[in-house]
Order: sequence, then C-alpha cells, then structure tokens
Amino acid sequence: MIPLPHRAGLAAIGLLLLGYLLGGRGFAHLGLPPVYVGEVVLVFAGAMFLLSPRIALLLHLPTTWAIMLLCAWCMLRTLPYVETEGMDALRDAAIYGYAGFAILAGAFLAQAAALDAAARAYGRAAYIAIAVMPVVLLLQPTIFEPGSSDFFFVKSGDLGVHLAGLLAFQFLGLRELTLPRRSLGDLAIDIATACSALVCLLWVGSTSRGGLLSVIAAMAVLLALSPRRGRWLGLASLGIAALLAIGLLDVSLGGDRREVSGGQIASNFLSIFNFGASAAQSELVSNIVWRLDWWQAIVEDTLFGDLIWTGHGFGLNLATFYGFQVDVEESLRSPHNGSVTFLARAGVPGLLLWLAVPATLFVGLVRSSRRMRAMGFGGMERLNGWVLAYLAAALVNATFDVYLEGPQGGIWFWSVVGLGLGALSLQREALRPLPADPRAVLPMPAGRRA
Repeated sequence: MIPLPHRAGLAAIGLLLLGYLLGGRGFAHLGLPPVYVGEVVLVFAGAMFLLSPRIALLLHLPTTWAIMLLCAWCMLRTLPYVETEGMDALRDAAIYGYAGFAILAGAFLAQAAALDAAARAYGRAAYIAIAVMPVVLLLQPTIFEPGSSDFFFVKSGDLGVHLAGLLAFQFLGLRELTLPRRSLGDLAIDIATACSALVCLLWVGSTSRGGLLSVIAAMAVLLALSPRRGRWLGLASLGIAALLAIGLLDVSLGGDRREVSGGQIASNFLSIFNFGASAAQSELVSNIVWRLDWWQAIVEDTLFGDLIWTGHGFGLNLATFYGFQVDVEESLRSPHNGSVTFLARAGVPGLLLWLAVPATLFVGLVRSSRRMRAMGFGGMERLNGWVLAYLAAALVNATFDVYLEGPQGGIWFWSVVGLGLGALSLQREALRPLPADPRAVLPMPAGRRA
C-alpha cells in the first residue's frame, strides 16, 4: 500500500513531467517569476515526503551519496555569489538544485506498488502524449511570431530524449507488461503512437543533432545489454532502412530554420564528423566550431588554469564572460554542455562529483540487471534497461544543448535518476522475503533462490 503523501507526491511529479513533455518551455514558464511550476511541485513533493519520510534504503546506494556531495559542493560555490549576482546565481544553481527530484522520486518509488504504478502510468500517458505530438510540432512554426504564444515550444533535442525512452519502453516489452489486456482503444493508441513516432523522429533528426544521437545512444545501450542481440540488429536494420527510404523518396515536411527531410538528417549526421563542408552544411559546421572554441576556453581556465579547484561559481554569465554571447538580452548563460557547465562553475571537484552520479547509477543498474536475470525476474531487468536507455539519451543530449540547466530537461533527467534509485533500492532487498502481489507487472523476488 502506497502511503497517501507518497501517492500525492508521485502524482504531482508525474503531472509535471507530462506537462513538460507536451508543453516544453511554455509549460515551464507557468507561475509567478521567479517561482515557476517546477519549483512549486518540488516544494509540494518535499512536504509530502516530510509527512512520511522514507530514505533509509536510498542511503545504501553510492549514487545517493554522489548526488548529496555534488549538491553540497556546488552550494558552496553558489552562496558567495547570491549577494552580488542575486537571482542569476539561483538560476544557475538549478542544474544541481533539480537533483532534489531524484531523492524525492527515489524515496517515493522505493516500494514495489509505487514502482509498478509508475510504470503503468508511463505506459499510458507517454504513448498518448507522443501520439498527439505531431500536432504540436506542426503548430510551432506559426506560433513563434511576434506577439504569439509560446506555450507549446518543445525543443527537438528534448523530444529526441523522450522518443528514445518511449522506443526503449516498447522494444523491451514493458508496454505489454503494463497493459497485458489491451482494448481496441489501446490498440488504436499504439498505431497512432507508432505513426507519430516516425514523424517525430524525422523532425528530431532534421532539426537537432543532439536529439538524433540521443535516439542512437539509447538503441546502442539496449543492443549492448540485451542477450538477444540478433533481434536488436534486426530492429536497427529496419530503422536504418526506414531512414534511407525517407532520404531516397525525398520526404519533406518543411521547417522554420532547417528543412525537415531525410537529406537534412544526413547533413546533420555528417556535420558531426565535419564531413562535406558545403554551403548547405556551413551553418552546421560553424555551430560545432563555435561550441568547441567556447569549451576549449573554459578548459584552459579550469583544467590548466587558476580555477581548477573552484571554477567561476554560480552566477557569472559564461557566454558574456568568454565572448560567445549570441543574444542582446544575454539570455544565453551556459556552454551547451552539462559537464562543461559543472567544470566551469564548480571546477574539477564539481565535474568529478557530477560524473560520479551517472557512473555509479549505470554500474549499479547493470549489475542489478544481471542479478535479476539470473533470478528469473525479467520485469525488473527490463525496467533497468529502460532507465539506462533513457539516461544515456539524456546525457547525450546534455552534451550538445542547454538541457540539464532548464526545468523541462533537468527535472526529467533527475526524475529518471530517481526512478533508477527506487528500482535499485527494491532490487537490493531482493533476497529478503516480500509478499507477492499477483497484480504487479514488475514483480519482486519473494526470497532467496538456490
């Protein structure tokens, strides 16, 4: 039985994530500045946690300690600048402040019934959201005109991460586990989602290199972890064939900044390796050079400079300081790479603590997956694979975009981290006798097996 405060906290976080998935940056701006919907839900979920605190299981996980140490160090690099930089320091601190969602979600999900309910909810809500996503994407070019609303602004890279998560959920068979008895309505949603996913994949691949690589990274993780690699190779071949067909048929949907077509996908992919520096690709290549120059300047100041231990702190506008500002309002603050942002603001200690978070979580999930497979608990093994694929996609996108720094990306990322923490907490208790629930789609072990 899920405690009522935990149920309320999970519901609030789930609705928040759904809003970010459908509304993107527009939904993130709901609220009264400087307090937005994400901060409101964080406070509410924190209050629900305090009504029924359960964190003991999380404290046995290395990732939990890595998160707490990261937040502690970054807070030390934030407090000295709050007086001088004001809200800018707090805004920059969001990149680690959203880690609170990882702890809260992990605590709420460290129980079999809650984890089961979360998987079922995703199996319905995410599919419906992706099914209607093409409508949002087709409206975006007309929405972004002077004086128009930007409520439905969904970044292509963010959408690529969600596509990767949904594809992993489907390919791992979690859809069938969460909905074993599907109605005609569920089947219709599946068909609509499949068609919409192809449209979204074409959109993402044409407009965002990070989003395209996010999907590829997630599929690569599934291929590496799956014992049935032949099946995954077949699915990968089918996907490549579909993209080739789109390119050969010259399918095009038009676009605001870049053409949405198979040819544009090829240009984006080749530009990553600096191939074909034609006029059509000059913008893509110059964008990469702009990023690399900025990152190099930061590395020289930190890894090889006087800021190696401290960084610049949280509050300084890094784009303006290094001369890479592209907006007259100086809205750009971070260097399109989450790891470089931690390095620039918190020095090498901040970078190492940040890298320890996904590293320890990945190792823990992989080890636990092997254990669950050996014990015959395929549902938990698949859940771990899904979390790994989602995290891989998010980290790849965070390498190319300002993703972790914003709520629509950062809160999603840290919530998935929390999902991993909750799953690991349960699986760590796998050898302890637990009451079996015949309704659970992700059953936990009932005791030690020979």
